[in-house]
Amino acid sequence: MRRFIFLLFFLTQIHTIGYCQSAEYKKETDSIEGILKTLPADTNRVNALSSLFSQYRRSDFLKALEIAEEELELSRKLHFLSGEARAYRHLGVSYYSIGDKNQAVAFYMEAIKQYGKLKDSYYVAACHNNIGLVYLDERNYNEAWKYFNKAYSIWKTFTNQEGMAIVLNNMADLSGLQGKDSLALIYNLKALVVAKQVGANVGAVWFSIAGVYIKKKEYPAARRYLDSAFTYSREKNDIGLQLSVQLALGKIYSDENAYENAIGAIKKAKILAVQIGDQFSETETIALLADVHASKGDFHSAYKLQREFNDKQDSLHKRSNTMRIEQLVYVHELERKNLQSQALLKNKKLKEAQIMIYQATIQRQYAWGALIGIALLAFVMLSVFYFRSYTRERKDMDLLKMKNQEIELRNEEIRNGNLEIKAQQESLAILNAKQNKLFSIIAHDLRSPLNSVKSIVVLFRSNLITGEQTEQLLERLLNTLNHTSEFLENLLYWAQNQMQGTEVSKQVFDLNKVIMKSINLLREQADAKQIILKNNVTESCEIFADAEMINVVIRNLISNAIKFSRVHDTVSVSAAREAGDVRVYIEDTGVGMSDEVIKKIMRNHEFYSTRGTKNEKGTGIGINLCMEFLKKNGGTLEVKSKPGTGSIFMLTLPGAVV
Repeated sequence: MRRFIFLLFFLTQIHTIGYCQSAEYKKETDSIEGILKTLPADTNRVNALSSLFSQYRRSDFLKALEIAEEELELSRKLHFLSGEARAYRHLGVSYYSIGDKNQAVAFYMEAIKQYGKLKDSYYVAACHNNIGLVYLDERNYNEAWKYFNKAYSIWKTFTNQEGMAIVLNNMADLSGLQGKDSLALIYNLKALVVAKQVGANVGAVWFSIAGVYIKKKEYPAARRYLDSAFTYSREKNDIGLQLSVQLALGKIYSDENAYENAIGAIKKAKILAVQIGDQFSETETIALLADVHASKGDFHSAYKLQREFNDKQDSLHKRSNTMRIEQLVYVHELERKNLQSQALLKNKKLKEAQIMIYQATIQRQYAWGALIGIALLAFVMLSVFYFRSYTRERKDMDLLKMKNQEIELRNEEIRNGNLEIKAQQESLAILNAKQNKLFSIIAHDLRSPLNSVKSIVVLFRSNLITGEQTEQLLERLLNTLNHTSEFLENLLYWAQNQMQGTEVSKQVFDLNKVIMKSINLLREQADAKQIILKNNVTESCEIFADAEMINVVIRNLISNAIKFSRVHDTVSVSAAREAGDVRVYIEDTGVGMSDEVIKKIMRNHEFYSTRGTKNEKGTGIGINLCMEFLKKNGGTLEVKSKPGTGSIFMLTLPGAVV
């Protein structure tokens, strides 16, 4: 029943979530968007954007973030201080929704500054409360207490009882998470008194109190508060609260071994979850039903429900990963736009400098014209105005010198500006390239092997499999773990090489020792497939390279040879010196490959892989990593192969100077 304990805090929050699936919601959203199309860039448009943000804040996080950005930009242009403060608060909400807690806190703090200028104490307190919720979610309880207390102090000073009820309920949740159930009950009772006085959401407080009694296993008291919460939810048509109450009742009945009542309550919760389109709660009800059936001894039903839970959870994971990738792309796009804005600002400054240079050039031409005129006048009236002309000429020459110096400084600024813009453009290109490779790695599915391991563990726990099936599942589990371990190791090497740049530490070492180390490490993998491993390098063979990188290359290529070899095939390693270099041959008698496949695996900018002779899954990162490490060490890689006859991978490495 541990899953019930995990859900306790979640249940105190779920009924406050807005569900945006109704026809009324869509109609209202369409209406606001239609009005926005007709509004000019004024404060009315800012207010309309705020209303549209409220519509999207829980249904489409990225859309809400985009609206909040536009709201802030327009408010700044209009010097609309209240709109700017509200936009900062909305950005805090949006970044919290997409999981960027640091950005969320930063925007809430900016909102506090703006609301302070407006002397709006209610929203100053509300932002403190929201920051407390961020730290509560991060389990940073000290900071959460700090901001909750600040919010309560402000609301209490201005006798805002609705705000006091909200923060008291949050303090109760925080106390419960710290295991201080008695203190949680005190805060809940205070929140209940205040909520009743102002007609606030007393159902949420009743449910929170019931949660404390459930943790203390005082079920009669818990039922009383659950009954009050359920009655309130029926009156207010709060389906989220009804769902939470049914799940809590299911926990109580399960603990009392009243399994049929527990199943009935959880099924009602599942119906409500489906009704409001809450897939997360629907998935949890399936898991809870599986637990109850297992406790009841009905392992067949428990196994079916566990399978249904796994399928549902996998679907949610896929949707979650898709949203995370979209969030990464959106945040990256924001960073790219910021860099472009900086580049545009530099261009603007350069244009201003060019205009100033042009103006200075005109002034210099005028100065030269004046100088010539003075010289002619001095020539005509030399005897009378000699001294005055000489003085003026000196002044003009000094002025001209100063102008030339200014022009030279401006030219230097332009040259430096051009260098900065070029550097920024190169940074943008590198950033885009890294993003493309990063998303290529994200596209490789790590979740499948982990779900496979999870399914095997569930089967073991169910006690429904035979001894023979156990041996088969253990072999499948070992293969899955070996593949996942190899993939993660290659991925870490590749990621370090791409994102930070791997430092090459070349030295003289014995290649034979590296080959033996790799063969000993992979011998168990070869024995499992009844494949013969041979090391034909009998003498010391010294090379000059990075030993760790070459170890990774040798191990990956031998592992690949085993992967594509059949039972009783042979994988052998040999080496020979050729004109100062060392040639290493890793040869197998396996299934081989076509020229087309060779071309695909040798492309350094993409990953290509096929399944092995025992259906082993690959990623293509290993070969890519080998080529990059060989290149860093001044080596090369060649492949010769024919389908059905095996393959030869030929490495050229710089030999040690004798």
